[in-house]
Amino acid sequence: MAKPKVKEVIVVEGRYDKNTLSQVVDAVIVELGGFAVFNDKEKQAFLRKLAKERGIILFTDPDGAGFVIRNRVKGNIPEGRVLQAYVSDIYGKEKRKRKGGKEGKLFGAITSKEISEGLASQFQLDVPKQKIVLDEPIKAFGTYEVKAKLGYEVSARFSVSVSEE
Repeated sequence: MAKPKVKEVIVVEGRYDKNTLSQVVDAVIVELGGFAVFNDKEKQAFLRKLAKERGIILFTDPDGAGFVIRNRVKGNIPEGRVLQAYVSDIYGKEKRKRKGGKEGKLFGAITSKEISEGLASQFQLDVPKQKIVLDEPIKAFGTYEVKAKLGYEVSARFSVSVSEE
């Protein structure tokens, strides 16, 4: 299946974003290098030139850093030449990061598999991940009540505490 072509230049925060996006779209993708773009006058001029010639799609993370970058870059681009996009918080886990952000959010979510592994390692309890029921994804630090369906009309409720490693 052919990747969709995008005429605008897509601008992303970092290399990981560029590599991932290049697998699903046919477009010119420019990496900002995170906050480094704020001190890089050449890259800022390059972005203004691209915006004028083709338009840009600014595609950042939904975290605090992404918010700052979006607003700062948008302020350097002529009005009407930048489209903004970001990936909203979604259920899942970014495998390369295990630390939460400054906002107290996790990069992804705690899964029933991780809870099952935690019960086994901390309490020597064998509760298969399929038996653990999460009412909603665990995406921030704190204490959560979790349910395990252990058998016909047999269930257990327990607290899961999520903190930074």
